[in-house]
Amino acid sequence: MIKKLTLLPASIVLASCTVVTATAPVSAEFESNADKITLEAPVWRATDSGFNMPIGNYRCDNADVSWSHASKDLVGEQALGRTYYDWMNSDRTWRIVQTYNVDRSQNYGFDLLNGSRLVSQTKCAIFSRSKENKYIESDSEQRPLEGQERRRETFLACVINHQSSKWELTLAVDVYGKMSAALRSESGEFTLEELGNTVFLDESGKQLEIPNTMQENKSGLKFLQGSEQVAAVSFAGNSTFWVRKNQSAATDELLYSANFALTMFNWIDAEWRQ
Repeated sequence: MIKKLTLLPASIVLASCTVVTATAPVSAEFESNADKITLEAPVWRATDSGFNMPIGNYRCDNADVSWSHASKDLVGEQALGRTYYDWMNSDRTWRIVQTYNVDRSQNYGFDLLNGSRLVSQTKCAIFSRSKENKYIESDSEQRPLEGQERRRETFLACVINHQSSKWELTLAVDVYGKMSAALRSESGEFTLEELGNTVFLDESGKQLEIPNTMQENKSGLKFLQGSEQVAAVSFAGNSTFWVRKNQSAATDELLYSANFALTMFNWIDAEWRQ
């Protein structure tokens, strides 16, 4: 069981000493009419209190992150042919590759407060499946080599209890890398759509041209109510989300809850975007 937080740098420094920040692509029109919330990701911690933080006019409290549980099943074994390394080392005649399915699960949750008033309670579960190839030197000692693990599927399921409604927030990435997400309840639904590839901005906010080799997908999501964009969240770079101004208090509270749930997911499971 592992309880960890893996963080990626929010910005990079080019050889010319220019600081470049990564983010999801958000239209200037939407950003000018939205509140922008940028959060500082908590460092590795012994308790969950690092997730308790101000979020605009709200506050996350009573954050709780479980240990990560993993199970591993052997699904295949194959002997590989002799390599040049084997020829040079006569005691090693071949290698065996063992293939495992690695299933992981982890829970987390938090309360959203406005002052001392409880706004919502959110409970989430992350499920993932990875494929691990473990190589073994087939000699008298059967020495294992370092395994290579790659994420195959990810699924996030959250329940947001807000006022008298129960909202379901889901996000899934299938074996082909396609992401889908939804936020719905019996009383309504928001359409969630994937944003484009990550964009990189210089210190002045100007977008830079980046080689294709540096392009990243799954940069973020936008929330639509009907045809109107009401929120967006960036999974790339700084921990940022946007919520459109001048909405009803109920809509505002729900969108803050959902966007912080997604931000927390991205902090806890940094490997899901592989």
